[in-house]
Order: sequence, then C-alpha cells, then structure tokens
Amino acid sequence: MAQFSRTTRESMSLGRSNGVMKDQDSRRDQREQSRDFGGSGLDIQVSAFMDKDFSPELYVQKQLPSLSEDTVRTVHSTLADAKDTAAADLQRSIYRNYTEFIAISKEVSKLESDVLILRGLLGDLKTINETLREDAGLDRAPGTHSPEPVSGPSIRHNSAGDDSRGITSPPHSRRGSMAEGLDRSRDKVERDREKEDLAAAERVYDVVDGLSKLLPSSPNRRLLRDTSAFHEVSSSSFKQKQSCQMFLFSDALVIAGRRRNLMGSGKGRMQAERCWMLSEIAVIDMKDSPEITNGLKIMKHPDVFIYRCDAPEIKKQWLAALKKAADEHVMARRKERDAGARQALMGMANSSKQPSFISSDNSPLRKQSLIGKHDKGPQMRDQISMMDMRWLTELPDELDVFIALREFDEAVEQTDKAKLIIAQVITESPRVRSLRLAVEERVTRLAGVISQELANPLSTRAQVKCNIDRLLRLGLGEQAREIFLTARSSLIKHRVRQLQFDGDITQYIAELAVVVFTIIRNTCDWYTSSFKESGMASGFLKWVKTEIEQYAAIFRRQIFDAGQNFAVIADCLQATVEQSRTLREVGLDLNFMLEHLFLDDILNAIDAYGRRCYEAVVASIAKDPLTIVASDDKAGDLRAGLKVTQSAYTFYDVVVEFMNDMSLLVTLSLYEKIVSSFVGLFNGYLTILSETVKDSLMKDAQVLAIMCDEVFVVDEFLPRIIAQLSHRFDRPIPELEELLTVGRALVAHTMETYCVWRSTSLTHSEIFPFETIDYSSNRGISENARPTESVTRLIQEIHTIAVQIESPPLDKFSIVATLIEQLLLHMLEPKAWEHPERPNEARPIGFGGVQQLVLDVHFFLRVCESYVTERANEMADDVCERGLRIYLQGNKSTTELKTGDWYDMRVEDCISRYGGEFLHLGEKNVNTNGK
Repeated sequence: MAQFSRTTRESMSLGRSNGVMKDQDSRRDQREQSRDFGGSGLDIQVSAFMDKDFSPELYVQKQLPSLSEDTVRTVHSTLADAKDTAAADLQRSIYRNYTEFIAISKEVSKLESDVLILRGLLGDLKTINETLREDAGLDRAPGTHSPEPVSGPSIRHNSAGDDSRGITSPPHSRRGSMAEGLDRSRDKVERDREKEDLAAAERVYDVVDGLSKLLPSSPNRRLLRDTSAFHEVSSSSFKQKQSCQMFLFSDALVIAGRRRNLMGSGKGRMQAERCWMLSEIAVIDMKDSPEITNGLKIMKHPDVFIYRCDAPEIKKQWLAALKKAADEHVMARRKERDAGARQALMGMANSSKQPSFISSDNSPLRKQSLIGKHDKGPQMRDQISMMDMRWLTELPDELDVFIALREFDEAVEQTDKAKLIIAQVITESPRVRSLRLAVEERVTRLAGVISQELANPLSTRAQVKCNIDRLLRLGLGEQAREIFLTARSSLIKHRVRQLQFDGDITQYIAELAVVVFTIIRNTCDWYTSSFKESGMASGFLKWVKTEIEQYAAIFRRQIFDAGQNFAVIADCLQATVEQSRTLREVGLDLNFMLEHLFLDDILNAIDAYGRRCYEAVVASIAKDPLTIVASDDKAGDLRAGLKVTQSAYTFYDVVVEFMNDMSLLVTLSLYEKIVSSFVGLFNGYLTILSETVKDSLMKDAQVLAIMCDEVFVVDEFLPRIIAQLSHRFDRPIPELEELLTVGRALVAHTMETYCVWRSTSLTHSEIFPFETIDYSSNRGISENARPTESVTRLIQEIHTIAVQIESPPLDKFSIVATLIEQLLLHMLEPKAWEHPERPNEARPIGFGGVQQLVLDVHFFLRVCESYVTERANEMADDVCERGLRIYLQGNKSTTELKTGDWYDMRVEDCISRYGGEFLHLGEKNVNTNGK
C-alpha cells in the first residue's frame, strides 16, 4: 500500500509539472499568434495556418492582393523563416519532453502493477474475512442452536392452500418429479462434459512437449478451450514474433509454440513455453491502436506479455472464457480452503473420540514415504511417540543451524530421518502437519542453497557429485539435473567468449571445438557418475544435442555464412570431427549428428562453388580469341605438345582445383552432389563450345580450335576425372561414364555441323558454285581438256582447311572425308540439277559439257584420293550418272562419249602438268596453283 501511494504521488507530481510546461508553451504560442512581416503593416495571424480547412489560394487572394512585389518577397522569406523556427521549436520540445515521457510511462507501468497487487491483496482480505465469519458460525457457545441434520422425510411448506398436514397435491408432485428428472439429466450432461474435458487435457499432455515439467498432471484438471489464432507481440516494438497455441485449463493458462522440424518437412511438434496459474495473472483488454489491433495483455508481476488475434470475436470469446475460468478457479479454491478449515476445527473439537485429519498426500515428504508403503519397512503407527514429537519440534531450528553453518550432509541426514518418522504415521494430525510444513520449508531453503553451490561453475568434480547426491536424497533429481546442465552450458558460453580471434579462422574453430567437446566429455563423465538411474539419460542427451546445435550455429556463422573457401571448410570440419571422436571415450558418438547438422550447409557451399566455377569458365570462353596455344608454358601435368585454346586451359585449372577441394569432403552422403557438380561443369562447357560453332562468322581456325578443346576434354580430361572420383569413392561413377558417351557424340555432332556449314559456304560462293557451272556445251571435248577452274579452287580450299587441322588431337581424315561427302551431297541435291531460269526443267547439259563434268569429278576424286571414302565414291558415281541421264534425255546424238581410260589419262596428264603437287593434299608448303 505504501508503494502504491508513493507511485500515485509521483504521478500527480509529474502531472503538475507537465501542466506548468503546457501553460508556458501556451503563453509563448499566444505571443507568436500575430506577426508584422517586413514592417509592411500587414498583420498575419499564424493560427490561420493551423486550420485543417486552410486554402492557400483563398488566403493569398484575401490577404495579399495589393502588396508590392518586394513586400510579397519579404512575406515569403519571413514565412520560410517562421517554418524553420517552428520546426526547431518542435524538435526542442520533443527533446525536452522525451525524458519526462519515459519517466511517466515507467510510473504508469508501475502504477498498473501496483493496482494489480492491490487487487490481489483485497481479494485475499475478502477471503479471509469470509472464512473468519464462517468459522465464527461453526464455533458457537454452548447452549446456542447448532444446525443438525433432520432424519426422516422432508416436510414441504406450501403457501397457497396446501394441506396443513403437509400432503402435497398430485400436480405439484408431478412437477417435482419432472424437475428432479431434469436435474438428473443436467447432472449427467455435466458429468459427461467433465469427462470429455479431462480426456482432452490428457491429450494435450501427449501432444505438447515439456508441459508436464511446467504444469504437472492433475486428475481434476480440465481443458476448457484451446486455439491457434493468437500471435505473440513484442511489448516494446509491437512487432509480431510468432504464432502460438493457447490452452485454457480449469486452473492454468498454457502458451505453446511450434518447434521446427529437424528434417525441414511438415509441422514440428508443439513445445510448452509459458504456464501461469489463473490466480497469478491478470488479463487486460487492449484498445485498438495503429500499432496493434485485437490485442490482450497478460500480466504477472513484474512481467507483461502481449498477444493479438486477427478477429475481434475471437478476442471477446477468450476474454470471457478467461474471466469465467478465473472466477470458477477462485471459487473452487475458496471452497477447498473453507472445507479444510471446517474439518480442522471439527477434528480439534472431537480429537478424543473421532479424529479427522487433513490430507497431506501432496507434500513432498509424504509423497516419498507413501511410495512402497506396503513393502518391507518400518511398522506403521497411529501416532508419533513423544520422543519423536519432541525431536521433530526441535528439528527446524537444527536445520536452520546446519544451513547457516553449511553442514549440508548433516541437514540431509536429519531430513531423511524426519521423512522416515512421518512416513510411519497412518493418519496425520494437525500437530504433525504443522511440523511437516516447517520441515518442508527448511528443506526448500536447503535445496536452494545446495542448488546455488551446484550452479557454481568453479566447483570441482567431487563438489558437484556431493551436491547432486544431496539433491537426489532430497527427492529433487530433476532439479539437480537441470541446474547441473545449465551450469555446464553457462561454462561453455563463458569459455567460448574467452576465445580470441586473431584473423586465423581455422585456428579459432579448432580452439572452439576443443572447448566445446572437452566440456561435453567431462560433463558426460561427471553426469554418469552422479546420476545412476537410466531414466536420467534422456535429459542429458537432449542437453548434448542442444550444445552441439549451438556449436553448429557458431560454426555456420563463421564458416559457411562468411563464404570461406573449401580448404578452410575442410580443415575446420576435420578439427571438429577429431574433437568429436574424443567423446567415444565416454560412450558418445556424435559424428552422425554433426554430419546431419552440416549437410545442408555443405551442399549449399558446393552449389555456390560450382556456380562460381561455371561462371569463370563462361567468362574465359567469352574473352578467348579461340586460337591454339601450346602447352609448354601451362600446367606441368599436361602432356607435351597439347594444342588447345586458352579457355580450355582455364577450364582444366578450374576443374582440377574443384577436384582438389572436393577430395577433402568425399563421403557417400555427398556423392550425389559432388558428381552432379562435375557433370554440370563438363556438360555446360561442352554445350557452350557446341553452341559457339554455330556462329556463321567463325573462321575455320577458330572452329577447329573448338573441336580440339572438345576432343581434349572428352578423350583425355574427363576419363582422368572419372578415374580419380572412382578411387575416392571406391565405386564406379556411372553418371560421368554416361556423360563421356554423350561427350563423344557431341564431338561427332560438332564435326558434322562444321562440315555441313563449310560445304554449304563453298557451294554457295564463287569458289565452287556448282549450280551455275556451265555444262551446256554441245561441242566435242578437247583432247587436252583440263578440269574447270571451280574444281581447282575447291581443291585448293580443301587443302587450306586440311592444313589447319591439328592432328592430333583432331582426326584430319574424318573431318576432310566428311567435308567431301557433304560437298557431293550438295551436288546431288535436286536444286543443283534444275534449270536456273525454269525451275521445272532440268539444267542444260551438252555433249561436251557432260564429258567436262565427268572429267571434273574424276580429277576431284583422284586429287582427294587419300580422303575419299567408299560412300564418297558412290555419291560421285551418282553425280556422273545423273549428268549422263540428263544429257541422254535432252540429246539424240549417236556420237560416242569418251571412255574411262581417256579420263584417267587426262587426270594423270593434268597432275603431271601441275608438277605432281596435288598428290600431297593436306600437307603444308604444297602449292595448288599449278598451271
């Protein structure tokens, strides 16, 4: 009450000081209401600008119509100065009032808490007064009337013409029977509803983890209402934190949240976060504001929690339910207290004849003694001996002395003896109950002091074990475990904060692993020597899991989130694994947990690394002029004489570095990701090269250089990577074997694409325009006939291409042979045999023209003989046959054509005339411009 009065006086004082400040501000505003701008005589009321309906246009028309331009400029400048002055005044006012605003807010908060405390005190005072009045009614003086039960049939007093002998009329009896039936039905419905609520409460304990720890199960607890429509809100910033599940029991309110699933899929289980008894909290309806709507405030001094929902109807329903449940809980507690008081008074009055005791089965001392009551042990007694009673009376003082002198073992021993004495009593008298409560109070103090000793991080192993044994003997095993493990967690955090980071992240993680896993190992050793029960192991494993997750969070923040390279990642993981192996000495193997915690991070790091490698390869191809570079000055493990482009060397370096980094993390769990990364790199590189070949502006040397890169990657580099990965994983790599097959097909496709494109460019240019070569001459062919110039130019171009082909790695024969086949295919196209002006007619071929065509074909095949395949010979025969057929269809001449010997003779003669240099097609320093 004194605190409440003091808070009220301080709030009133702050209100008076604020009132003085408001009066000062008001007088200053009145002085500034009217201003004369620039000595113009124009009196402008500043208050006019504060009107919400202020119109600048109307104001100017009314106040400034006859002023000169200089005066208007002066007014404008002065108004601007007034605006700046007002802004500065507003800022100063905010700064001046901010501290007072904070102080007032704190005082209001304190006042609100004090009012709640006062409300509780008034409620307790009311209960005490009612209990005293009822007790006074029971304890009357002798001779006064005392209500006693009346035996025999009940007498009903009727007030409207009933029989004086007390006999009720049949209609009234029927109405009474109907009322009794309705009452029985109503009672049955109520009992069924209570059973359903009890069953629902049991189900809540099954689905909410940690609820039994915050709210121990009770057979009379019922679930009244639950919802997931509320969200927790920050009391300072009003930002929404998380959704929560509310459970309203008959005596408590529980808040539960969703725990994140470790597998990352589906909803996680609910975890109990807060629990309040309904008698300890106050629920306040919050008015809607811009910051929060549909909110309610739950207060338990000195904490305040805010929750909101989306619909106002839900809030109203829950406020009503909370008020109803709180009222019913208060009434139930009052009835229990009153019944206990009456029973105690009646027992004291009739103790000599018919003793009646208050049940104390909920006492910690009684709980432990009742366990195994019918087992072998001390004989049960109706009363405590006078010697034991005297000893129990003196025991609280002795326990106070033991606690003060910190003689905990003696105090625990005396407590055990007291438990044994009280456990031998069948029925507990009020005197024994008062002694038990006094002992329990000392036991609570003793447990608190021992708990403080246990929580000391500087305690030795022997001290920790002794304190845990003491708490176990007091029946506080769960509390001992939680305190011990919490102290060890605090020790880990303290030691981690002591680590110094000097820039070497690998050294820092190594030291972090030593600290964390060493303390976990020591904790496991101490724990197993102190807690012998197997039921305690689950709590310790949960603690170990939590600490490992904390370590993983630090590791993730320093390594993965910072984007460290894979060499650093591998070194840090290796240090972590080595320290985790030390836990095997105490029976713990956490490698699987570490692998699970870091798996997603490692996979994401591999993905990011693969993307960076791919981007580097793409950038190198974009900058590469696509010219052959010798391997003498490149990587030392490449064979001598290798001829590829600079981008191929870059790709080689990138993949080798990627391989070296991945080899540090080779595990079966990473097999799929590592192999898929290599597949993506090789497939992406080959695809880019294949797409580059389709560029029509490419030169022959560039296309051939790209083909060299493809052959090197598919035939040399990829098999080497497959062999290394097979050795690392100790298994075949079918994904890369399949890619090898695809790569070889891609090389063949690139070669064919180039040959098709090159043959098309030759036949559609001035080099060899086969469609426009004139073979229409009907004159006889000369005995000294030579091949046409188009054929000579074609051979010269093929020779130039063949000279540029690097062999190895390219197969010169396959490329030139494919090019020759594609040229012959173009010559066999129907369009090549159509009339240039009349598409529906065949091109004209005369007597001399058809023989010139055969001579050109023979000469072409003879010069390119080294690269002519059987298929090319067949297509050449088809070209000659088609030309002869067109000639015979259009000419009826019976003049004989030249035979094959003549063509062979002319071909050899032409080659000899050219100096025989055509016999060295595709070799360097060969001149094909003979005459």
